Amino acid sequence: MVTGLIWLKQADCLGAARYAAANQAAAGLKNGDCGLTDGSSPGDWRLPTKEEWVATKAAAADLGCTLGGSGGPTLTNDAGTACFNSGPSSFAGVAPVIHWSNSSLDVNPLYGWTASFNFGGIGTSDKNRDFAIWPVRGGAR
Repeated sequence: MVTGLIWLKQADCLGAARYAAANQAAAGLKNGDCGLTDGSSPGDWRLPTKEEWVATKAAAADLGCTLGGSGGPTLTNDAGTACFNSGPSSFAGVAPVIHWSNSSLDVNPLYGWTASFNFGGIGTSDKNRDFAIWPVRGGAR
């Protein structure tokens, strides 16, 4: 994807969880989990930040990408030159669901930022809801 981050190839490997559990699951990911053979250790993986989701989804929106005909911008292919569904993509298990970021809402820390693949936007939600976990490595944290 366009952020320069390393994204877990099996997007749905960790399923869905509430905000705190989602962050813990991402941080606990390591070599041998979810098909990883990268030598990673717990703490190497995390959820993307709100800003990383914004950048990822902006590139897809610029290309007019949608997922499942829902009308919302989604993802680009690996090179960032076409929509995810046009390929090529090295990702599996990408679904039209809402994903957690690791960012809290500044004015209300009971809410976290999310990236919607079914509606296409970046939003917020109560941290007690279950949303998808898609970990990344690298970047500013």
